Amino acid sequence: MKPAVFGLVAALALGTSFFPTLAEMPPVPTEQDRVLAENGDIYAQFRIAWAYFTGKGAKQDDAEAFRWFQKSAEGGNVPAQYNLAAMLMEGRGVARNEVDAVRWFRRAAESGHAIAQYELAQKYFKGEGVEPNIEEALRWYRLSAAQRFPLAQFKLGLLYATGQGVSRDDEVAARWYRNASEGGYAAAQFNLAIMYLQGQGVVQDRAAAFDLFKQAAENGHKTAQLNVGLMYVSGTGVAEDQVAAARWFRTAADTGDAAGQYNLALMYSDGRGVERDAKEAVRLYTLSAEQGYALAQHNLGVAYATGTYVDRDPAAAFGWFMKAAEQGHAKAQFNVAQAYVEATGIDKDLKAAALWYGKAAAQGMSEAQQALDALPKD
Repeated sequence: MKPAVFGLVAALALGTSFFPTLAEMPPVPTEQDRVLAENGDIYAQFRIAWAYFTGKGAKQDDAEAFRWFQKSAEGGNVPAQYNLAAMLMEGRGVARNEVDAVRWFRRAAESGHAIAQYELAQKYFKGEGVEPNIEEALRWYRLSAAQRFPLAQFKLGLLYATGQGVSRDDEVAARWYRNASEGGYAAAQFNLAIMYLQGQGVVQDRAAAFDLFKQAAENGHKTAQLNVGLMYVSGTGVAEDQVAAARWFRTAADTGDAAGQYNLALMYSDGRGVERDAKEAVRLYTLSAEQGYALAQHNLGVAYATGTYVDRDPAAAFGWFMKAAEQGHAKAQFNVAQAYVEATGIDKDLKAAALWYGKAAAQGMSEAQQALDALPKD
């Protein structure tokens, strides 16, 4: 029972959550800066605040950083206003206060700070520190996107792709994703690749999809790394290259990604792109299975059930089959049922067998339905 590499992952990426990062890194302050800061120089105050925040040029002290950012912000320093809002939002150096954070994000946003505009849009979208207002959220997303801030461009793409607050429009979504992609935002590159793969909002172009997946993969997007590997495996949008496929699966696997571990295990099991190595395949299946990855759990169950690559262990096989079955894996459900019928690794239990055959059959597995029909009716 040798499973194939699973198909391309084609779900839209929602993007990593963006948390405000402090902006405009200044130089280490001098003694003269300290004098100027005490005398109200907002730029010197910003440098002092940054020194306390980072511990570079002063002993790290969040409360002091907040105090100096506040002085600078109140004097009209826009980056300080943004940083003050970020600290209020995080509760760093001060009690968390979403309302005050929104107030300072707004002041920075109204002065044209692109990241503050994005953050203010996020607050309106989520209703954090302000009443939810999709129209205001869209207004601030657009202002930020107009300054080519990739996260705002990505968010607009996602809203148009899903029809949240706007009429769904795949062509507009693709345009915004493209803008964000050009800014190097991996989630946008991934989503635009999906659109090219499916011909959604753009003319279908598998080669363009591959190029975008690869860009996202090189920017650390794990699902894109898997898709690049899978496209190399199948020769979709690029010449087939099993060695390159294994390399990309390894890239994902080395970060602890369960799907990457599973796919690389398959490559070692089959000797595709790498030397066949049964021991390494089992090791990778195990790493993936222990993270709850159903495909790996099933394959590990097969290995223990058949004594392939490992000593035969029916009880271990049953345990892994059950874990995958509980996640809805049809073949695992069938194998659990078989184990109950044959008392392999578990006590015989025809009622339990009927239950699991039924679950597999409900997913369209004809063998399961036949086995279910063949069980004694009493």
